[in-house]
Amino acid sequence: MPVPSAPVTIETLENRFKGRDYLVDLGAPEFTSICPMTGGPDFGELTIRYVPDEKLFELKSLRDYLTGFRERQILQEEVVNEVLEQLGLVPALEWLAERIEERTNVTVELDVRGDGAARIQPDVELHVYRIAQQALDNALVHARPSKIRISIDMEADRLDLEVVDDGAGILPEAEGRALRAGRVGIADMRQRAAAIGAAFRIGRRDGGTAVAVRWPA
Repeated sequence: MPVPSAPVTIETLENRFKGRDYLVDLGAPEFTSICPMTGGPDFGELTIRYVPDEKLFELKSLRDYLTGFRERQILQEEVVNEVLEQLGLVPALEWLAERIEERTNVTVELDVRGDGAARIQPDVELHVYRIAQQALDNALVHARPSKIRISIDMEADRLDLEVVDDGAGILPEAEGRALRAGRVGIADMRQRAAAIGAAFRIGRRDGGTAVAVRWPA
């Protein structure tokens, strides 16, 4: 078995076009890690999209960072947590959306406004990501949607997130019923929002369900 090398630090470069909003789209179509259950290679596709502000990711160090996963035993579901820590919330949500589309027939759109490359407090990034993940899971399990839209508008000091599906809309009594049945998904989202001082809303919209988080409240 190959000996894992030390993690690569992702370097950055100055953005010479700070006054211009443009999208950087980077693909890793042959992303590979080692499955800790079987010891065999685990294949996936990773796409990183962001609108740069002051800095750009330096491509060689970014590719070296991703290549380093080839020597690591890690579940691909856990890879997103490291991407979140290294690259930020938007690339992690992009990865999550792509994984859902790979595994289901549901279309997941990601709409990014503001500064998609902004880094906010690590605990805020983690809790917001987990809220989005839970909202997506709830939609897939309970709403049977054909499309889900993730909208995020963020700067370094603020964030608005919405997850909206076109499936069966949530009923007003759904949260209470879920708690009585031992399902704590909505309650967990509320607790995560409260932990970071964010406002949380869930309700029907255009027949489907909308989950919204605003930080700070």
